[in-house]
Amino acid sequence: MELKYFTIYLHTIRHLLIWTPVKSKGRQGRKKFLGGGTVFGQDSVRTVLNIALAEFLGTGFLVFLGCMGTVVGLGEFPPTHLQISITFGMVVATAIQLIGHISAAHLNPAVSVAAIILGKINIPMAVVYILAELSGGIAGFGLLQVITPDSILRSKSNGSCCALCVTLPHPELSAFQAVLAEALATSVLILVVCAVWDKRNERNTDSVPLRFGFTVMAIASAEGPYTGASMNPARSLGPVIWTGVWESHWMTSPDLAGANYRPLYVASQSSGEDLKIKTPNPLDRAVHPIIDLHAEFPRDGETSTCPTTSPANWKVYWVGPIVGAVLTSFMYKQVFDRTPPNVIQVAEDDNEQAIPLQSNRHSKELEAERGSNLNITQA
Repeated sequence: MELKYFTIYLHTIRHLLIWTPVKSKGRQGRKKFLGGGTVFGQDSVRTVLNIALAEFLGTGFLVFLGCMGTVVGLGEFPPTHLQISITFGMVVATAIQLIGHISAAHLNPAVSVAAIILGKINIPMAVVYILAELSGGIAGFGLLQVITPDSILRSKSNGSCCALCVTLPHPELSAFQAVLAEALATSVLILVVCAVWDKRNERNTDSVPLRFGFTVMAIASAEGPYTGASMNPARSLGPVIWTGVWESHWMTSPDLAGANYRPLYVASQSSGEDLKIKTPNPLDRAVHPIIDLHAEFPRDGETSTCPTTSPANWKVYWVGPIVGAVLTSFMYKQVFDRTPPNVIQVAEDDNEQAIPLQSNRHSKELEAERGSNLNITQA
């Protein structure tokens, strides 16, 4: 009887992996968007597992070494902002070199979302990417917790509220400013991603890790003082879970949250002084319904001993990067993802037959029609 149920289970899994939607004219777009005739497109189960493992290890490596570079107390001098920016940039470059040939090294849910819009992966595959990235970020920071002395982790010099490597917006920033800063920083990163994935740039791949490394260094150096330059929900999730500062991370101070939360929290637990209440500007009122949609306060009347004057921080590091990635990748696809008028592209199929191309989309259609990869050159 147990063998029978196990056989049924295996058949169910098999049908899920080779599921083909009903062929109808109205579902062609949905079928294409979901990745053809299988749940994960043309990828085998082994390929999917390899990609998931690569993203898990790559993101874990990124958070582990990147956050290690922010630790204060082990060296003679604390790391400077420039040093931390260089560390994260070089770690990103190393991670891309390690797993880029396996999974394209997204290392970031925002990049995976952009990959959906650009047609690089389908939605089920994006779910695999994002889950692996989030899990890797959590595991990477957990490993850092294991090898770092507890006295160093709890030192107040390692971040606000003893929160090592936790990204927090500057207290003077409003909710709108924090989200916009993260969105713009992520947009710059996604523009580089789009340029690297552009077929017209496919021959210039030798320096891809360095391109991203220097991009992250530049953005982190400039935007870091504003929000910490996360640009990556997976990078921010791990430290928050392991440091356990959920109360502080979810609180919204009265001077930034708007009228909805003014009666709920107006006192600083650590100082005992009331926080100054200001009237939010119209831009703050407009963005708060998005940022504070699911914001929570500590349960059972407990409050963090480390209050924050930052706006619903966790929403900043999800809303900002994802919105920036979606808008930027969509704009790039609509504006730049086509052959310039003064450039003539020629494709050669497996039979070395030259085919003039009208655009990058035309090349994708030819590849799908002929079932083979085309060699794109410029005449």
